[in-house]
Amino acid sequence: MAYQGFTPANTVLYALLFLALLLGTVRLFRALRPDLSLFYAYFVPFVLLGSGLRVMRDMGLLSSPLFGNVGIYAFIYALLLGSLLLGKWSTRFGLLEHHIPLALASVGCIYVALRLLPLPWRPGPPLLGLLPTLALASALYLALPRIGLRVLDQRANLAVLAAHLLDATTTYLGLTLYGLREEVLLTRFLVSLDPLLIFPLKAGIVLAALHYLDDLEDETSKTLLRAALLGLGLGPAFRNLLLEMLV
Repeated sequence: MAYQGFTPANTVLYALLFLALLLGTVRLFRALRPDLSLFYAYFVPFVLLGSGLRVMRDMGLLSSPLFGNVGIYAFIYALLLGSLLLGKWSTRFGLLEHHIPLALASVGCIYVALRLLPLPWRPGPPLLGLLPTLALASALYLALPRIGLRVLDQRANLAVLAAHLLDATTTYLGLTLYGLREEVLLTRFLVSLDPLLIFPLKAGIVLAALHYLDDLEDETSKTLLRAALLGLGLGPAFRNLLLEMLV
């Protein structure tokens, strides 16, 4: 849900660039071998910061293209990768434990996001977004094993699905209740037919992707690809929630 349109040409370009960057990051992490045991916990605050900065641009408080649709992903990626590399460097020279720079950066992201967004913390939009998301995620968690699909047995996979269901829920609410609009081409086409179509679209694509990731043997690849999938759902979901709290 956003205010700068995608075209077929730039959508394909951005997708190819994202894929190339993701594959390059996987190769880099295989070489560096960082400890990724707490990576998801450190990753989420960076997503929150990115969503907050993007909302500030929506509000006209920031004008730089760095905080636009694509620029914000590059900015947050640079912060995250820089924190990881700083941790590896500090460990090599015996200065700090490898996880400390990333942990401090994560805390800093939360602090900056909260300081930059003096929002009217109305409970309505978060509740409207979270309650249906919890209901849908719980229903799928209980139903899928009955047809032989165990993809949600891992908590990380369940979190990724919940993030995308939250994105779907907040997008639906934004379109139908808050007067916001969608810009991603495929989603925009489907919601023009019926906004409810975003739910099977999101659930189907994410479950298929998670099923593929579970078959990967390399844990570094699995962790990074799952984190990317989490960010692609959680970032827009956070942004939608923040925007709806301001409407």
